[in-house]
Amino acid sequence: MSDREKALAALARWRGEQPWARVDPGALEIAEVAAVGPTQVRLTSIYEARGVRYELEPAPRRPALREDGPNPWNVSLEHPPDLPVGNEVRTALRGVTVHMDCGMCSGSGDLVCSQCDGSGRIQRGRSSYTCPSCHGRG
Repeated sequence: MSDREKALAALARWRGEQPWARVDPGALEIAEVAAVGPTQVRLTSIYEARGVRYELEPAPRRPALREDGPNPWNVSLEHPPDLPVGNEVRTALRGVTVHMDCGMCSGSGDLVCSQCDGSGRIQRGRSSYTCPSCHGRG
């Protein structure tokens, strides 16, 4: 079974579990799965979009073993009843750490933010603020 077929089968199982209430999952046909990037997965139908985005930050030390991330389609989600359709709902998976090698530095950690030159702060005249590019990590 190819990776694409495995992904479609996983999405079909997820759809069958009815993770949302206002749409009949049987009415959805998942026809395409696409990798958006190394840290983002997105499933879109005409009714909703679901995605996984990992927050990236440098690890204090290189882990001995590389870990797989959680299966995002097995996470139970409930749409808040008072939130209108069309709004984004974000849910953090507590206690989950996924170790990946950086595609830019191959895990060496020898990169600095080009916007703040590694300081984590942007200086504008007399004031400074947290770098929006690296979120203060440098």
